[in-house]
Amino acid sequence: MAASGRARRHAAIAARLRRACSATIATACSRAPPVTGWSADCRITFHRGARSRAQREAVRQLPLLAPARNGVTRRSVGRIADVGAPVAGHAGPKSREALAAALADARDYTRRCYAHLAGGDPVFPCIAIVNPARWELGHIGWFQEFWCRRWRPDDRAGARTPARIANADALWNSSRVPHDSRWALPLPDWAGIDRYLGETYADTMASLATSGDGERYPYELSLYHEDMHGEALLMTLQTLGYAPPDGFPPPAGVGRAAPVRDIAFVGGALGMGSTPDDERERFVFDNEKLRHRVDVGAFAIASRTVTEDEFAAFVDDGGYRRSDLWSEDGRRWLAVAGRTVPAYWRPCASGYEVRWFDRWRPLSPGTAIQHVNAYEAEAWCAACPPRRSGNSRRPGPARRSGRGSTPARPGRAPRRRAAARPHTCWATSGSGLRRRSARTRASPPTGTPIIRRPGSAIIA
Repeated sequence: MAASGRARRHAAIAARLRRACSATIATACSRAPPVTGWSADCRITFHRGARSRAQREAVRQLPLLAPARNGVTRRSVGRIADVGAPVAGHAGPKSREALAAALADARDYTRRCYAHLAGGDPVFPCIAIVNPARWELGHIGWFQEFWCRRWRPDDRAGARTPARIANADALWNSSRVPHDSRWALPLPDWAGIDRYLGETYADTMASLATSGDGERYPYELSLYHEDMHGEALLMTLQTLGYAPPDGFPPPAGVGRAAPVRDIAFVGGALGMGSTPDDERERFVFDNEKLRHRVDVGAFAIASRTVTEDEFAAFVDDGGYRRSDLWSEDGRRWLAVAGRTVPAYWRPCASGYEVRWFDRWRPLSPGTAIQHVNAYEAEAWCAACPPRRSGNSRRPGPARRSGRGSTPARPGRAPRRRAAARPHTCWATSGSGLRRRSARTRASPPTGTPIIRRPGSAIIA
Protein backbone atom coordinates (compact mmCIF):
# COMPACT_ATOMS: atom_id res chain seq x y z
CA MET A 1 0.00 0.00 0.00
CA ALA A 2 1.44 3.42 -0.95
CA ALA A 3 2.33 5.87 1.79
CA SER A 4 -0.46 8.25 0.73
CA GLY A 5 -2.98 5.40 0.80
CA ARG A 6 -1.87 4.39 4.29
CA ALA A 7 -2.17 7.99 5.46
CA ARG A 8 -5.75 8.23 4.13
CA ARG A 9 -6.60 4.89 5.72
CA HIS A 10 -5.16 5.93 9.08
CA ALA A 11 -6.99 9.26 8.95
CA ALA A 12 -10.30 7.50 8.24
CA ILE A 13 -9.76 5.05 11.08
CA ALA A 14 -8.79 7.78 13.52
CA ALA A 15 -11.86 9.82 12.58
CA ARG A 16 -14.11 6.80 13.08
CA LEU A 17 -12.49 6.13 16.45
CA ARG A 18 -13.20 9.67 17.58
CA ARG A 19 -16.86 9.16 16.81
CA ALA A 20 -17.00 5.68 18.27
CA CYS A 21 -15.15 6.27 21.54
CA SER A 22 -14.50 9.79 22.80
CA ALA A 23 -10.94 10.82 23.56
CA THR A 24 -11.65 11.58 27.22
CA ILE A 25 -14.52 11.21 29.65
CA ALA A 26 -15.14 13.42 32.62
CA THR A 27 -17.74 13.10 35.31
CA ALA A 28 -19.64 15.32 37.65
CA CYS A 29 -21.84 14.26 40.49
CA SER A 30 -25.38 14.57 41.70
CA ARG A 31 -26.94 12.90 44.73
CA ALA A 32 -25.87 9.31 45.28
CA PRO A 33 -28.22 6.41 44.49
CA PRO A 34 -28.39 3.71 47.17
CA VAL A 35 -26.40 1.12 45.22
CA THR A 36 -23.29 3.29 45.06
CA GLY A 37 -23.03 4.17 48.72
CA TRP A 38 -21.12 7.43 48.96
CA SER A 39 -20.44 7.60 45.23
CA ALA A 40 -22.75 9.46 42.91
CA ASP A 41 -24.73 9.56 39.72
CA CYS A 42 -22.76 11.03 36.83
CA ARG A 43 -22.97 12.78 33.52
CA ILE A 44 -20.47 13.15 30.70
CA THR A 45 -18.72 16.49 30.23
CA PHE A 46 -16.65 17.11 27.12
CA HIS A 47 -14.04 19.84 26.68
CA ARG A 48 -12.50 21.09 23.48
CA GLY A 49 -9.42 22.99 22.44
CA ALA A 50 -6.64 23.81 24.87
CA ARG A 51 -8.54 22.60 27.91
CA SER A 52 -9.26 19.29 26.24
CA ARG A 53 -5.56 18.87 25.47
CA ALA A 54 -4.69 19.74 29.04
CA GLN A 55 -7.19 17.19 30.27
CA ARG A 56 -5.63 14.48 28.15
CA GLU A 57 -2.20 15.50 29.46
CA ALA A 58 -3.31 14.47 32.95
CA VAL A 59 -4.03 10.84 32.20
CA ARG A 60 -5.77 9.22 35.13
CA GLN A 61 -4.58 5.78 36.16
CA LEU A 62 -6.53 2.94 37.66
CA PRO A 63 -5.39 1.86 41.11
CA LEU A 64 -3.91 -1.29 39.60
CA LEU A 65 -1.93 0.79 37.11
CA ALA A 66 -0.65 3.33 39.62
CA PRO A 67 2.95 1.97 39.49
CA ALA A 68 2.99 2.46 35.73
CA ARG A 69 4.46 5.56 34.14
CA ASN A 70 1.95 8.40 34.17
CA GLY A 71 0.85 9.92 30.89
CA VAL A 72 2.04 6.94 28.83
CA THR A 73 -0.45 4.60 27.22
CA ARG A 74 0.14 1.07 28.42
CA ARG A 75 0.99 -1.58 25.88
CA SER A 76 -1.91 -3.58 27.23
CA VAL A 77 -3.96 -3.57 30.40
CA GLY A 78 -2.23 -6.86 31.14
CA ARG A 79 -3.27 -10.02 32.89
CA ILE A 80 -4.83 -9.47 36.28
CA ALA A 81 -1.91 -11.17 38.03
CA ASP A 82 0.63 -8.92 36.31
CA VAL A 83 -1.05 -5.53 36.06
CA GLY A 84 1.17 -3.92 38.67
CA ALA A 85 4.28 -4.21 36.49
CA PRO A 86 5.57 -0.78 35.38
CA VAL A 87 5.86 0.16 31.73
CA ALA A 88 9.46 -0.07 30.60
CA GLY A 89 9.29 2.65 27.96
CA HIS A 90 7.29 4.41 25.30
CA ALA A 91 7.61 1.79 22.57
CA GLY A 92 4.50 -0.28 21.80
CA PRO A 93 3.94 -3.56 19.99
CA LYS A 94 4.54 -3.27 16.24
CA SER A 95 5.59 -6.69 14.97
CA ARG A 96 3.12 -9.51 14.26
CA GLU A 97 4.41 -11.47 17.23
CA ALA A 98 4.26 -8.56 19.69
CA LEU A 99 0.80 -7.49 18.57
CA ALA A 100 -0.47 -11.07 18.75
CA ALA A 101 0.73 -11.37 22.34
CA ALA A 102 -0.76 -8.01 23.34
CA LEU A 103 -4.11 -8.75 21.68
CA ALA A 104 -4.27 -12.13 23.43
CA ASP A 105 -3.47 -10.45 26.73
CA ALA A 106 -6.18 -7.82 26.26
CA ARG A 107 -8.85 -10.33 25.23
CA ASP A 108 -8.04 -12.57 28.18
CA TYR A 109 -8.44 -9.60 30.50
CA THR A 110 -11.71 -8.53 28.88
CA ARG A 111 -13.28 -11.96 29.22
CA ARG A 112 -12.20 -12.30 32.85
CA CYS A 113 -13.23 -8.83 34.01
CA TYR A 114 -16.99 -9.55 34.06
CA ALA A 115 -16.82 -13.35 34.27
CA HIS A 116 -17.96 -13.34 37.89
CA LEU A 117 -21.17 -11.50 36.89
CA ALA A 118 -22.32 -13.88 34.17
CA GLY A 119 -24.32 -16.18 36.44
CA GLY A 120 -26.44 -13.38 37.88
CA ASP A 121 -26.77 -11.33 34.66
CA PRO A 122 -27.04 -8.02 36.54
CA VAL A 123 -28.94 -5.09 35.06
CA PHE A 124 -26.81 -1.99 35.45
CA PRO A 125 -28.60 1.33 36.04
CA CYS A 126 -28.78 3.66 33.07
CA ILE A 127 -26.29 6.40 33.97
CA ALA A 128 -24.03 8.28 31.61
CA ILE A 129 -20.68 6.64 32.44
CA VAL A 130 -22.01 3.06 32.50
CA ASN A 131 -22.91 0.71 29.66
CA PRO A 132 -24.93 -2.52 29.95
CA ALA A 133 -22.48 -5.33 30.71
CA ARG A 134 -23.25 -7.50 27.68
CA TRP A 135 -23.46 -4.47 25.40
CA GLU A 136 -19.98 -3.26 26.31
CA LEU A 137 -18.38 -6.69 25.90
CA GLY A 138 -20.12 -7.16 22.55
CA HIS A 139 -19.01 -3.70 21.42
CA ILE A 140 -15.38 -4.61 22.13
CA GLY A 141 -15.72 -7.68 19.89
CA TRP A 142 -17.59 -5.73 17.21
CA PHE A 143 -14.96 -2.98 17.06
CA GLN A 144 -12.17 -5.48 16.61
CA GLU A 145 -14.10 -7.41 13.99
CA PHE A 146 -14.99 -4.28 12.04
CA TRP A 147 -11.48 -2.87 11.79
CA CYS A 148 -9.43 -6.07 11.59
CA ARG A 149 -11.72 -8.19 9.41
CA ARG A 150 -14.42 -6.16 7.66
CA TRP A 151 -13.10 -2.66 6.95
CA ARG A 152 -11.40 -2.04 3.62
CA PRO A 153 -10.33 1.23 1.95
CA ASP A 154 -12.91 0.64 -0.80
CA ASP A 155 -15.56 -0.69 1.62
CA ARG A 156 -15.59 1.69 4.55
CA ALA A 157 -18.89 0.38 5.89
CA GLY A 158 -17.65 -3.22 5.86
CA ALA A 159 -20.71 -4.24 3.82
CA ARG A 160 -18.95 -6.91 1.73
CA THR A 161 -17.92 -8.91 4.79
CA PRO A 162 -20.86 -9.73 7.06
CA ALA A 163 -20.38 -9.72 10.81
CA ARG A 164 -20.34 -12.95 12.78
CA ILE A 165 -23.62 -11.89 14.44
CA ALA A 166 -26.51 -10.73 12.29
CA ASN A 167 -27.35 -7.05 12.71
CA ALA A 168 -24.17 -6.49 14.74
CA ASP A 169 -23.78 -2.94 13.38
CA ALA A 170 -27.23 -2.01 14.68
CA LEU A 171 -26.36 -3.45 18.09
CA TRP A 172 -22.83 -2.20 18.72
CA ASN A 173 -21.85 0.65 16.40
CA SER A 174 -21.63 3.26 19.15
CA SER A 175 -21.63 6.15 16.69
CA ARG A 176 -25.17 5.14 15.68
CA VAL A 177 -26.60 3.53 18.81
CA PRO A 178 -27.60 6.18 21.40
CA HIS A 179 -26.37 5.46 24.89
CA ASP A 180 -29.72 5.14 26.65
CA SER A 181 -31.15 2.86 23.94
CA ARG A 182 -28.54 0.18 24.66
CA TRP A 183 -30.56 -1.14 27.60
CA ALA A 184 -33.44 -2.15 25.29
CA LEU A 185 -31.46 -3.92 22.54
CA PRO A 186 -31.96 -7.67 21.83
CA LEU A 187 -28.42 -8.64 22.84
CA PRO A 188 -27.09 -12.21 22.86
CA ASP A 189 -26.92 -13.98 26.22
CA TRP A 190 -23.63 -14.31 28.13
CA ALA A 191 -22.67 -17.51 26.33
CA GLY A 192 -23.33 -15.85 22.98
CA ILE A 193 -21.27 -12.79 23.91
CA ASP A 194 -18.36 -14.94 25.07
CA ARG A 195 -18.53 -16.98 21.85
CA TYR A 196 -18.51 -13.76 19.81
CA LEU A 197 -15.42 -12.51 21.68
CA GLY A 198 -13.68 -15.81 20.92
CA GLU A 199 -14.62 -15.81 17.22
CA THR A 200 -13.64 -12.20 16.59
CA TYR A 201 -10.33 -12.75 18.33
CA ALA A 202 -9.62 -15.86 16.22
CA ASP A 203 -10.46 -13.94 13.03
CA THR A 204 -8.14 -11.12 14.08
CA MET A 205 -5.26 -13.50 14.74
CA ALA A 206 -5.72 -15.12 11.32
CA SER A 207 -5.75 -11.74 9.58
CA LEU A 208 -2.79 -10.44 11.58
CA ALA A 209 -0.71 -13.48 10.56
CA THR A 210 -0.83 -12.37 6.91
CA SER A 211 -0.30 -8.65 7.52
CA GLY A 212 2.77 -6.84 6.30
CA ASP A 213 4.82 -4.04 7.79
CA GLY A 214 2.94 -0.75 7.56
CA GLU A 215 -0.44 -2.55 7.47
CA ARG A 216 -1.02 -3.14 11.19
CA TYR A 217 -2.58 0.14 12.24
CA PRO A 218 -6.07 -1.45 12.59
CA TYR A 219 -4.67 -4.07 14.98
CA GLU A 220 -2.98 -1.43 17.12
CA LEU A 221 -6.20 0.60 17.09
CA SER A 222 -8.21 -2.43 18.18
CA LEU A 223 -5.72 -3.20 20.95
CA TYR A 224 -5.80 0.25 22.50
CA HIS A 225 -9.55 0.52 22.09
CA GLU A 226 -9.93 -2.73 24.05
CA ASP A 227 -7.49 -1.49 26.69
CA MET A 228 -9.55 1.66 27.10
CA HIS A 229 -12.70 -0.36 27.64
CA GLY A 230 -10.76 -2.65 29.96
CA GLU A 231 -10.33 0.32 32.26
CA ALA A 232 -14.01 1.24 31.84
CA LEU A 233 -15.08 -2.26 32.93
CA LEU A 234 -13.27 -1.82 36.24
CA MET A 235 -14.60 1.70 36.58
CA THR A 236 -18.14 0.37 36.23
CA LEU A 237 -17.61 -2.24 38.93
CA GLN A 238 -16.25 0.46 41.27
CA THR A 239 -19.00 2.94 40.42
CA LEU A 240 -21.81 0.47 41.08
CA GLY A 241 -20.25 -1.25 44.07
CA TYR A 242 -19.84 -4.71 42.52
CA ALA A 243 -17.16 -7.19 43.52
CA PRO A 244 -13.80 -6.91 41.72
CA PRO A 245 -12.80 -9.56 39.15
CA ASP A 246 -11.69 -12.90 40.54
CA GLY A 247 -8.00 -12.81 41.44
CA PHE A 248 -7.89 -9.01 41.69
CA PRO A 249 -5.96 -8.26 44.92
CA PRO A 250 -6.95 -5.43 47.25
CA PRO A 251 -4.47 -2.58 47.56
CA ALA A 252 -1.94 -2.72 50.35
CA GLY A 253 -2.16 -0.02 53.00
CA VAL A 254 0.49 2.69 53.09
CA GLY A 255 1.87 4.22 56.26
CA ARG A 256 2.81 7.83 56.76
CA ALA A 257 4.10 9.51 53.63
CA ALA A 258 7.52 11.09 53.36
CA PRO A 259 7.83 14.83 54.06
CA VAL A 260 6.74 16.98 51.18
CA ARG A 261 8.36 20.02 49.62
CA ASP A 262 7.82 22.17 46.56
CA ILE A 263 10.13 21.78 43.57
CA ALA A 264 10.55 25.01 41.64
CA PHE A 265 10.83 25.09 37.86
CA VAL A 266 12.26 28.14 36.13
CA GLY A 267 10.19 27.61 33.00
CA GLY A 268 11.25 27.39 29.39
CA ALA A 269 10.33 25.89 26.04
CA LEU A 270 8.68 22.47 25.89
CA GLY A 271 8.23 20.34 22.78
CA MET A 272 4.67 18.99 23.17
CA GLY A 273 3.15 16.34 20.95
CA SER A 274 4.39 13.48 18.81
CA THR A 275 6.68 13.41 15.80
CA PRO A 276 6.64 11.17 12.71
CA ASP A 277 9.50 9.22 14.28
CA ASP A 278 7.29 8.46 17.29
CA GLU A 279 4.77 6.73 15.00
CA ARG A 280 7.41 4.25 13.91
CA GLU A 281 8.03 3.25 17.54
CA ARG A 282 4.56 3.34 19.08
CA PHE A 283 0.90 3.94 18.36
CA VAL A 284 0.01 7.63 18.11
CA PHE A 285 -3.53 8.93 18.24
CA ASP A 286 -4.21 11.83 15.91
CA ASN A 287 -4.86 14.17 18.83
CA GLU A 288 -1.24 13.69 19.94
CA LYS A 289 0.05 15.32 16.76
CA LEU A 290 2.04 17.31 15.84
CA ARG A 291 4.90 18.37 18.06
CA HIS A 292 4.87 22.08 18.72
CA ARG A 293 6.60 24.51 21.03
CA VAL A 294 4.90 25.49 24.27
CA ASP A 295 6.45 28.16 26.49
CA VAL A 296 6.01 27.20 30.14
CA GLY A 297 6.18 29.89 32.80
CA ALA A 298 7.94 29.44 36.11
CA PHE A 299 6.06 27.22 38.54
CA ALA A 300 6.51 24.97 41.55
CA ILE A 301 5.09 21.50 42.04
CA ALA A 302 4.91 19.33 45.14
CA SER A 303 7.38 16.49 45.47
CA ARG A 304 4.63 13.93 46.01
CA THR A 305 0.87 13.52 45.84
CA VAL A 306 -1.70 14.46 48.46
CA THR A 307 -2.48 11.56 50.77
CA GLU A 308 -5.79 10.33 52.14
CA ASP A 309 -4.72 11.42 55.61
CA GLU A 310 -3.98 14.96 54.41
CA PHE A 311 -7.26 15.25 52.54
CA ALA A 312 -9.08 13.97 55.65
CA ALA A 313 -7.55 16.94 57.52
CA PHE A 314 -9.11 19.23 54.90
CA VAL A 315 -12.49 17.57 55.45
CA ASP A 316 -12.19 17.79 59.23
CA ASP A 317 -11.24 21.46 58.94
CA GLY A 318 -14.60 22.15 57.28
CA GLY A 319 -13.26 22.28 53.75
CA TYR A 320 -16.58 21.27 52.19
CA ARG A 321 -18.46 23.86 54.27
CA ARG A 322 -16.16 26.84 53.68
CA SER A 323 -17.52 28.69 50.66
CA ASP A 324 -14.46 30.97 50.57
CA LEU A 325 -12.33 28.02 49.38
CA TRP A 326 -14.55 27.22 46.40
CA SER A 327 -14.84 28.89 43.03
CA GLU A 328 -18.23 30.07 41.82
CA ASP A 329 -18.58 26.99 39.60
CA GLY A 330 -17.35 24.81 42.45
CA ARG A 331 -20.00 26.18 44.80
CA ARG A 332 -22.69 25.44 42.23
CA TRP A 333 -21.41 21.88 41.83
CA LEU A 334 -21.26 21.41 45.59
CA ALA A 335 -24.84 22.63 46.03
CA VAL A 336 -26.08 20.01 43.54
CA ALA A 337 -23.82 17.18 44.72
CA GLY A 338 -24.46 17.73 48.41
CA ARG A 339 -20.96 16.43 49.02
CA THR A 340 -19.37 16.56 52.49
CA VAL A 341 -16.60 13.99 51.85
CA PRO A 342 -14.92 12.65 48.67
CA ALA A 343 -16.74 10.07 46.56
CA TYR A 344 -16.62 6.56 48.04
CA TRP A 345 -15.79 7.89 51.52
CA ARG A 346 -17.99 7.58 54.59
CA PRO A 347 -17.53 8.63 58.21
CA CYS A 348 -16.85 5.91 60.78
CA ALA A 349 -15.88 5.65 64.44
CA SER A 350 -12.17 5.85 63.64
CA GLY A 351 -12.50 8.67 61.11
CA TYR A 352 -13.33 7.63 57.53
CA GLU A 353 -13.59 4.52 55.39
CA VAL A 354 -13.07 4.25 51.62
CA ARG A 355 -15.07 1.91 49.42
CA TRP A 356 -13.00 -0.40 47.21
CA PHE A 357 -15.48 -2.08 44.83
CA ASP A 358 -17.96 -3.85 47.14
CA ARG A 359 -16.07 -3.56 50.42
CA TRP A 360 -14.98 -0.83 52.80
CA ARG A 361 -11.42 -0.34 54.04
CA PRO A 362 -9.93 2.00 56.66
CA LEU A 363 -8.30 5.19 55.51
CA SER A 364 -4.69 4.53 54.44
CA PRO A 365 -2.60 7.49 55.69
CA GLY A 366 0.05 7.47 52.97
CA THR A 367 -2.12 6.41 50.02
CA ALA A 368 -2.65 9.04 47.32
CA ILE A 369 -6.12 10.58 47.40
CA GLN A 370 -8.41 9.45 44.57
CA HIS A 371 -11.96 10.16 43.40
CA VAL A 372 -11.90 13.93 43.84
CA ASN A 373 -12.74 16.28 40.99
CA ALA A 374 -11.28 19.60 39.88
CA TYR A 375 -13.49 21.67 42.17
CA GLU A 376 -12.48 19.64 45.21
CA ALA A 377 -8.82 19.85 44.18
CA GLU A 378 -9.06 23.61 43.73
CA ALA A 379 -10.64 24.02 47.19
CA TRP A 380 -7.90 21.90 48.74
CA CYS A 381 -5.27 24.04 47.03
CA ALA A 382 -6.91 27.22 48.35
CA ALA A 383 -6.71 25.88 51.92
CA CYS A 384 -3.13 24.63 51.64
CA PRO A 385 -0.42 26.60 53.48
CA PRO A 386 2.60 27.87 51.53
CA ARG A 387 5.88 25.93 51.57
CA ARG A 388 9.48 26.56 50.75
CA SER A 389 10.62 25.44 47.33
CA GLY A 390 13.61 23.23 46.67
CA ASN A 391 16.17 23.60 43.92
CA SER A 392 14.99 25.08 40.63
CA ARG A 393 14.78 22.87 37.57
CA ARG A 394 13.92 23.31 33.96
CA PRO A 395 10.83 21.64 32.52
CA GLY A 396 11.18 18.85 30.01
CA PRO A 397 9.10 16.16 28.35
CA ALA A 398 9.92 13.69 31.12
CA ARG A 399 8.31 16.02 33.68
CA ARG A 400 5.04 16.55 31.81
CA SER A 401 3.45 13.32 32.96
CA GLY A 402 4.12 14.26 36.57
CA ARG A 403 1.89 17.31 36.63
CA GLY A 404 -0.29 17.28 39.65
CA SER A 405 -2.04 19.39 42.27
CA THR A 406 -1.64 19.89 46.01
CA PRO A 407 -0.56 18.30 49.29
CA ALA A 408 -0.79 19.84 52.72
CA ARG A 409 1.96 19.30 55.24
CA PRO A 410 1.71 15.76 56.57
CA GLY A 411 -0.27 15.47 59.77
CA ARG A 412 -1.50 19.06 59.73
CA ALA A 413 -4.89 20.43 58.77
CA PRO A 414 -4.72 22.82 55.81
CA ARG A 415 -5.17 26.52 56.48
CA ARG A 416 -6.44 29.34 54.32
CA ARG A 417 -3.65 30.56 52.08
CA ALA A 418 -2.34 34.11 52.38
CA ALA A 419 -3.80 36.63 49.96
CA ALA A 420 -0.40 37.43 48.47
CA ARG A 421 0.43 33.83 47.70
CA PRO A 422 0.92 32.97 44.00
CA HIS A 423 -2.04 31.30 42.31
CA THR A 424 -2.23 27.56 42.92
CA CYS A 425 -3.29 25.39 40.03
CA TRP A 426 -4.69 21.86 40.12
CA ALA A 427 -3.44 18.95 38.09
CA THR A 428 -2.94 15.23 38.41
CA SER A 429 -0.13 12.76 38.78
CA GLY A 430 -1.08 9.12 38.32
CA SER A 431 -3.68 8.30 40.93
CA GLY A 432 -2.99 11.30 43.14
CA LEU A 433 -3.32 15.00 43.56
CA ARG A 434 -0.46 17.48 43.66
CA ARG A 435 -0.05 21.25 43.92
CA ARG A 436 1.32 23.48 41.22
CA SER A 437 1.96 27.16 41.94
CA ALA A 438 2.58 29.79 39.28
CA ARG A 439 3.35 33.50 39.35
CA THR A 440 0.93 34.17 36.53
CA ARG A 441 -2.70 33.31 37.06
CA ALA A 442 -3.76 30.26 35.08
CA SER A 443 -7.22 29.51 33.74
CA PRO A 444 -9.49 28.18 36.51
CA PRO A 445 -10.58 24.55 36.47
CA THR A 446 -13.42 23.82 34.09
CA GLY A 447 -15.00 21.11 36.21
CA THR A 448 -13.17 18.29 34.53
CA PRO A 449 -12.73 15.64 37.22
CA ILE A 450 -9.07 14.78 37.35
CA ILE A 451 -9.21 11.70 39.53
CA ARG A 452 -12.94 11.33 40.01
CA ARG A 453 -13.07 7.67 39.08
CA PRO A 454 -10.64 4.80 39.61
CA GLY A 455 -9.23 5.08 36.14
CA SER A 456 -9.20 6.91 32.87
CA ALA A 457 -12.25 5.66 31.08
CA ILE A 458 -12.93 5.92 27.39
CA ILE A 459 -16.48 4.76 26.93
CA ALA A 460 -18.29 4.45 23.64
